[in-house]
Amino acid sequence: MSRHVQKAPGILGLSLVTPEHVKVALQVVEAAGVMELWEQWRREDGYRDARPGRPKEVDEKTMLVLFILLAIEGSALHITRARDVIVYRATPEALAMLGLPQRDDWNFCWHDELRDRRWDNRLYAALRRLIAPLDLYPDNSYARRYTKEEFAQVESARDPELIAQRRRRSQEFYGPILMESAKLLGTDFSRWTGDIVVDGTPIPASGTGTAARSTRVSSEPDAGWYRRGGDHNGDDANGREAIFWAFEASLIAMSGKDFGSSGLPAPIIGLSLDKPGHSISERALDALSHVTSDPSTPRGFFIGDRAYTPGAKAEKLQQPIRQAGYRIVGDLYEEQKGQVTAVYEGAQQVDGSWFCPALPDSLVGFTAGRDNKALLDDPEAQRMLKERDKYRLRIKEVTQDGSVKFMCPARGPGATVTCPIASGQMPDKPVLGMKRRGPRLRPKTATPPATGKKSSRLTLVPEQLPKGSACGKVCSNKSSLTIPLHVASKQAHQGPSWATKAWGEVYHRGRNIIESRNGLLKNASGVGIGDRTGRLIRGFSKQWFLVAAAAVAVNIRLVDAYLRRTGQELTPVPPPPTPPVRKTNRDAEAEPYWSNAPPAAA
Repeated sequence: MSRHVQKAPGILGLSLVTPEHVKVALQVVEAAGVMELWEQWRREDGYRDARPGRPKEVDEKTMLVLFILLAIEGSALHITRARDVIVYRATPEALAMLGLPQRDDWNFCWHDELRDRRWDNRLYAALRRLIAPLDLYPDNSYARRYTKEEFAQVESARDPELIAQRRRRSQEFYGPILMESAKLLGTDFSRWTGDIVVDGTPIPASGTGTAARSTRVSSEPDAGWYRRGGDHNGDDANGREAIFWAFEASLIAMSGKDFGSSGLPAPIIGLSLDKPGHSISERALDALSHVTSDPSTPRGFFIGDRAYTPGAKAEKLQQPIRQAGYRIVGDLYEEQKGQVTAVYEGAQQVDGSWFCPALPDSLVGFTAGRDNKALLDDPEAQRMLKERDKYRLRIKEVTQDGSVKFMCPARGPGATVTCPIASGQMPDKPVLGMKRRGPRLRPKTATPPATGKKSSRLTLVPEQLPKGSACGKVCSNKSSLTIPLHVASKQAHQGPSWATKAWGEVYHRGRNIIESRNGLLKNASGVGIGDRTGRLIRGFSKQWFLVAAAAVAVNIRLVDAYLRRTGQELTPVPPPPTPPVRKTNRDAEAEPYWSNAPPAAA
């Protein structure tokens, strides 16, 4: 070991942090360009560019890089762990890369007690400076627990405009860093077609929440009770329903046919934080804001569970997402399955898709009361879904305002139906005794005379068609029918038809990816952010900072593992230090301290 690297007392097998470990985290932060934004925000908040007195020994970029390094190795995100990197673990070259003094410098401080305490103070000062322009709740004091009356006064005095500004800043700061860590994939990043998946996951906060019988609020008063089921909002939950006191991280991850367990890694590219079940639509849009504001990023499928679609209000989530250029792929509630949920100019919405008015009843109601798994595993159901899809309106164009131009299934080169109306063979007057549906309405197949080969098109006869005005513009317009964005957009899907094999591939791939990212972010097999003892700093915005650093670390670990698997190399990941073996008072061997222990509540 170099004479410049000291061994920490009581810590065995301490690993070195080299320039190879530092350069990737440093590269990601610098490529994101967020520190320039941070400097601008500091000036806007009234801080001067330079102050008289001693210069700062740890700058904010170094602080951010140090915590990303700790998260990469799965260490606890503590100030003392960051100090250990500086004082004991970093090589002289790594210290120089981080802009820190060498250990033989007079400013480093050699005296053991003063040295450790001084570096703790320097790092905490850097963290306070870094968080200051991003702090949503700067009025909070964490020196003690507020009484409920005191905290109510603090909340009533808060400035909503300041909170909204700081939330926007936080998104603009952390979003680009996450995106740059995803771009470590290099040329493989260009294979992403824009598919994304969203989910909310609880991040345990203080062990003591704000209880109904208590006179004081939690030491993390801006967290909330998490409960399973529904929207996870535990504000009104009883003791059995409220599981634990937590924040909720809304994560956005990449998805697509080339991404997932059998292909490219799917990094986390967006993150937001709030109380569990609070404003989930707004937080999803926040987490995606840096992506939608960049016109160069591709737009593909937007995948979310039922809390997002159809659970969200259409004007809060589905409509803005579609206006941004995404096509929604989601699930359905039981009461929406197997029925016509909307009609517009003759077009019928069934199970989230728009269909021709000639769709038989037998192809409408068979999905009622069945979940997607049962339908995916049923060959007969898949045959009927395939038959139903022939009546589906084809998307011709998505306009800039999110409205969709649909084409009749009997028109155009990709027609799946042969219809008397579209071919001009429909009589001017309704056929006597015409019925919309009945035993004679089974589709027929047509045989084109030119080739003699069977066609997959369905041939409709006049008796199958709706009477008079029930046809609507979907039948009379020769080019297309435009369905406005606001019409039945709550459960509308623009991807493959619900419960088909194609839908299952898109939806379940995305859901598997986001659940895996939740696990890598929170569990001991990943970076372990779900262990609240690994995040002992209090404060909503400080917790957001730690979760964001952990999400960046997840991406770097995913990309590094992929590159190694394919014969490439990103950078060696430093192994975490070996924990000391402690003895109890009874001289019995105790469990070693492990920063990645499973969450106390899971």
